[in-house]
Amino acid sequence: MIRGMTGFGQAAGEASGGRFVLEIKSLNHKFLDVVLHLPPGFNIFESRITKLVQKKVRRGRITVALNFSSPPKQSIVLNKSLAQDYHKNLKALSRQLGLGDSIKLSDIVSLSGVVEIQSAKISQDMWPKVNSAFDAAFHALIKMREQEGLSIYQDVNSKLQQLQGFLSQIPSRAKLIVSQKSKSLSQDDLPLFLRNSDINEEVSRLKYHINNFQKKLKMPVVSGKELDFISQELQREINTVGAKLPDTQITSYVIKVKDLIEKIREQLQNVE
Repeated sequence: MIRGMTGFGQAAGEASGGRFVLEIKSLNHKFLDVVLHLPPGFNIFESRITKLVQKKVRRGRITVALNFSSPPKQSIVLNKSLAQDYHKNLKALSRQLGLGDSIKLSDIVSLSGVVEIQSAKISQDMWPKVNSAFDAAFHALIKMREQEGLSIYQDVNSKLQQLQGFLSQIPSRAKLIVSQKSKSLSQDDLPLFLRNSDINEEVSRLKYHINNFQKKLKMPVVSGKELDFISQELQREINTVGAKLPDTQITSYVIKVKDLIEKIREQLQNVE
């Protein structure tokens, strides 16, 4: 069954002593475009996440965002050696300048590099937790894409049935036109007219393409690009029918068929 390209999934997990939320959004796109928004340190998982997305979908702009709802545990690191160097040099400078001001602890800890706050280190061991959240979020996203696909399927299938209805009217009308026109032509002009107005091949191809389209729609895996190609073939054949038989009634059918094909192609822009 066909799938759409719009979806959203969300899952939560814990890593580095903090709680995170992983969100995956999917929008229409001609090709597969993966965009990642990961916190500092989590870029070690970029390649793995990208490969997972590539395995699960063929088209769409997929945005994966990992955000912490509660920050990871942090630790304070005191560089005692650097603090002692600062203190020693500040005392020496104070004596040189003849300053009597005492050096306070707050003065030293405010200096660069003395006190640092570090988050828990991100390691490959955290991947199972991130992967588990990714799978849950992507499951929800795929479900939405399948629901959109069902809606598109119903709409496209309905339009194909309407299209078949209009096409079924063309052969009998064409036969009547040829019969009437043949009566007014000479024996020399008649063969050329019959060859130029023969639409049997086009009608046969139209029936084949519609049947093929309907089969593809029901397949477990189908590409929106492939369906669009079939739609282009339908468009080409119906244009030939209109060119061969410039009759008012047939032109009316041709216009209606072309309009339906165009609407089908618009829907296919939403298909994976």
